[in-house]
Amino acid sequence: MSSSVTNKPLDDLQKLNERIGELLLLCESGNENALEELYTLSSARLYGALIRILRIEAVAEEALQDTFINIWQNAGKFKPASGTPMVWLYSIARHRALDILRQRRSRENLESADTTGLIDGTPDTSKPIHEMSEDAAQLIECLETLPEGPRFCITKAYCEGYSHQELAQLYDKPNNTIKSWLRRGLLSLKECLDGHA
Repeated sequence: MSSSVTNKPLDDLQKLNERIGELLLLCESGNENALEELYTLSSARLYGALIRILRIEAVAEEALQDTFINIWQNAGKFKPASGTPMVWLYSIARHRALDILRQRRSRENLESADTTGLIDGTPDTSKPIHEMSEDAAQLIECLETLPEGPRFCITKAYCEGYSHQELAQLYDKPNNTIKSWLRRGLLSLKECLDGHA
């Protein structure tokens, strides 16, 4: 692989993931230009996920910086088998956001008890990152068994911080349908994950 870093626009998600995978390999070897391009390509998406979870711009901006420090330090630990590069980046950002919520105990920013339960059930990020990757691989495998609607809603709600109301608008469904999809989807996920234990 060439060590040069390009800045061509990437609007196709598959190409974006391929490029992010390449950049992670370059980051592993200490290429700061690769980190800069990685930031350019993914920071807006990650910031969007962080602001949806944290709700406060200054806190989300700080979490974004922490996320990229973590990405830089752990770039070599990304394994394609655990999911796409973008999902891996989202996972790091989400774990950072949940750490901040735990530290601040600011549960008033959360919209439902479902999200509070998710925070309490999230694995401790002191876990080695390769173990977190194994957990992520099992979660992705179980997510793929769900119907499209619940799978989409769970991913958007718990990885990107979408509220029930935002999901209802996005999916053009009643709020109660979204809540039902989330509840049934989470129960199915729990059964699937318990089967892997």
